Amino acid sequence: MKHLPLQRLKNIACDTAGICGKKADISSLHDLLTYTLKGLCFYAKKSTESGITDENIDKFIARSLYSMVTNVNFDPAVFVQLIAETVQRREHLKRALIESGTAINGEEPVEAQWLYEKVDQADFVKKGETVGVHADGELSGTDVGLHAARELLIYAAKGLGSLLEHIQALGGFELEHYVFMHEAVAYTLQQERSLDELLHELPDVVTI
Repeated sequence: MKHLPLQRLKNIACDTAGICGKKADISSLHDLLTYTLKGLCFYAKKSTESGITDENIDKFIARSLYSMVTNVNFDPAVFVQLIAETVQRREHLKRALIESGTAINGEEPVEAQWLYEKVDQADFVKKGETVGVHADGELSGTDVGLHAARELLIYAAKGLGSLLEHIQALGGFELEHYVFMHEAVAYTLQQERSLDELLHELPDVVTI
């Protein structure tokens, strides 16, 4: 089982380079795509609650999450485009909500506010370096558990996205599964959630 990325002889994660072949720039682009998808899911969740649904956005989120599963895609150009499109779709949903009369009330997380000046791979990589798994620096105590639970929930959402992408390829589409995917990703934005609440959410993602 030595071929699996997280199973190193030193019993630690890949800390120099990914055994799977993933380079540092791809890792940063993955981090930024995850960051922007959190913002998109924030609005996707609010849109669903307001009765606004968009099947294309649902499928896009699933496809984007699936793209980050190990060994699926290491082409930086693909992720640059996905990041740009994620922000564009997020702003589209935001406008639709405002036009419907739904109040935002200044509750936007930073992940739902970031805008790029231009579509540029180097800029996106640099931004990704500031929003990744280690962006919070050294953690201690309960913070470690909360951080790990949020990351585990994102991993579970990526797995769900990959399943939905394959189901869609076979002609299937169940809106409730996509709605749950939005909720799972957006859930990680709620900083007030306790470790127990986050751990309670995880089995639900796996059950789906």
